[in-house]
Amino acid sequence: MNGCDGNVYAQGTEDFLTVLACIQLQSGRNPSQVGSGLPASPSDAGSGYQDPANVTKALDCLATGTNCGTFTPPQTSGAIGGTMDWSINWDAANGYTFANTVKAG
Repeated sequence: MNGCDGNVYAQGTEDFLTVLACIQLQSGRNPSQVGSGLPASPSDAGSGYQDPANVTKALDCLATGTNCGTFTPPQTSGAIGGTMDWSINWDAANGYTFANTVKAG
């Protein structure tokens, strides 16, 4: 997937989430209009699963420029609109790992 900097980033990293949000922010969306929806567990989807720790890192990177992977956005955005998992039932089956890791700070 091409990021806002034109480079290609693989799924499964905080860079992937950060560059996708960056595309939306650079296209003129207000940070409150940007959100992400992700599988809650590896069993929840065939691909696209993100470790919840990566989600938290991506949110930190977008908001404050900290905890970034190899990509750092050209400017920080503050908090984005939000992040959700696709299914609370899958998260429950996975011990609420997503909800307990990715939460309002």
